[in-house]
Amino acid sequence: MPRYVEKPLDAKVHVIDANGDPVTGASVSVKVLDPSGSDWDGTWAATYLSDGIYYTQITPDEAGDWTFIFSCSNPKFTKAIVYRVCYPTSHAAPLNGMNQVFPTDTSWAVLFQPYDEDWIQRKIYMVTIKQSNDENAAKDIEVIFNLDGVRSINMSANLDSGVLYYIMLDIDETANYTYTITTQKTMFLKVGGRDDNGDQWSSMPLECRNYDVQVRVTGAAGTNQMIQGHISVAMDYGHNQSYIGD
Repeated sequence: MPRYVEKPLDAKVHVIDANGDPVTGASVSVKVLDPSGSDWDGTWAATYLSDGIYYTQITPDEAGDWTFIFSCSNPKFTKAIVYRVCYPTSHAAPLNGMNQVFPTDTSWAVLFQPYDEDWIQRKIYMVTIKQSNDENAAKDIEVIFNLDGVRSINMSANLDSGVLYYIMLDIDETANYTYTITTQKTMFLKVGGRDDNGDQWSSMPLECRNYDVQVRVTGAAGTNQMIQGHISVAMDYGHNQSYIGD
């Protein structure tokens, strides 16, 4: 179960006696250590839930491993539980330029341009796109994916209306990018290589520092033409913050 920064986190412990029966009247205390190992907010009493289960709730303010130390004198025990806390691994459009009615002379619209901290490494797991219009008509779509301001990948495809498509980048053994736009759920990056068994492909997140995605309908837009997108992205460990993915 993923646990996120700025979202409530319930930590629970099960207290039993020497016979293995749940204890209902124990005095259970809890102390929390943040990801740096510092005391987060002193020591306080855990709350009884039911069936010998005691819990406490906090709202973590940073990503990393949070340690909950439960202790009790009768019955005597101490238990430490570690919870991995993440930043949310995805954010949904619109950010800007999304879900709009396009004029006939459709210009480029920015789907995603969420970050400007050049020092943070990110991992992109999945990118999806969907176009729809009242006529339920297929449309020719162009997509530009800019990575770190040094590489632009131009993609084009004819997309059926109302169908969710996944964008997948292919990188061969010579580091050349190609792309696939598919209705099959897939990780964003597919990498080709070669070993003793011949050519091999593997899937993994794409690592970059900054990116933006732009899109346009190249022909006449339909009535109430709409383009929707979603990107699943996480920060990797490093620098001042730690982002992880599921």
